[in-house]
Amino acid sequence: MTEAGRLLAGTLTASLAHDLRNVLAVIRTAAFLATQPERTPRELEKITRNADRGLALIELVLGMVRGERPERAPFEPLRALRDAAEEYRGMLEFELPAMIPEVLGVAPLLTSAFVVLLDNAHGAGARRIRVHYAATDTFSDPAETPPSLTLFLADDGPGIPPEMTECIFDADASARAGGTGLGLWFARYALEQMGGALALGPTSENRAGASFQITLPRTI
Repeated sequence: MTEAGRLLAGTLTASLAHDLRNVLAVIRTAAFLATQPERTPRELEKITRNADRGLALIELVLGMVRGERPERAPFEPLRALRDAAEEYRGMLEFELPAMIPEVLGVAPLLTSAFVVLLDNAHGAGARRIRVHYAATDTFSDPAETPPSLTLFLADDGPGIPPEMTECIFDADASARAGGTGLGLWFARYALEQMGGALALGPTSENRAGASFQITLPRTI
């Protein structure tokens, strides 16, 4: 393995440990709460959802070792977004579109990327998340102009410090005290492996808060 490969593997390992710790913490809490009959169905769904996320994260890292990208399939991104939003029930309010066209990728990995963005927003003091999307048309020759979908997530928090905008996706960059900086790095890596992208979104002069955009290939 090259030096660049070893550095990537090391960063991925640290990121995986960080994300899996969070996933297992959610599963452990949900397993305890599932013993209460009135909460059992919802908590069992949470256990399944986070187990799927954990398995997808592990497969992503194993694929990196094997030199393989994750196997993509069509799915509805709104479901992945709602799964992530469920983890912040009562903590964040959401303004979501009624529907979002299908994309190609790995649904649990997109959920994990959403969780990173929502966790950062909540940690920064945001209380509301607005989501909208833009989709390109499906062309007769997708190889020439592949159709894509871009999701825009904007919160009402304090926003990203100007000095962080150029390095916000670096593995050692964090705008929060005590933050590892691994979350956004790993989310972007996972999306890139699915053929997508994660970037800072457009900002408005008369609207505070952080803005991110996720782009993924559309189904044809």
